[in-house]
Amino acid sequence: MIHPTPWPRGLATASALATLAVVAGCAAGPYQASGGSLYNRDAQRQMQNQDLADRVRAALRSDPRVGADGLQVQALGDGKIELSGSPANGLLGRELAMRLARSVPGVSAVFNNMTMN
Repeated sequence: MIHPTPWPRGLATASALATLAVVAGCAAGPYQASGGSLYNRDAQRQMQNQDLADRVRAALRSDPRVGADGLQVQALGDGKIELSGSPANGLLGRELAMRLARSVPGVSAVFNNMTMN
């Protein structure tokens, strides 16, 4: 009795493993890094910016002298915040807004783009 050689079956297994290795290697893609994909890092950065802007808004609302309803807060990244709009209380509101924004942990710089009524 002649037994078939295991060679064709071994070749098929090796071919399947090689294909799997190529597909797995491509799945990571060129943008994969030790910290995760670029998309994940961008999403995390956006969430951090949003969190910082929310904390600055809360600080501005905590002092009624600021008149924060007319102000917009934008996080620019790296702890930088831009304040725009018009504080309800003129120069006093503007100075208080700047001081309060700088006092929020994580804020490295505050840019004043506020206007006076």
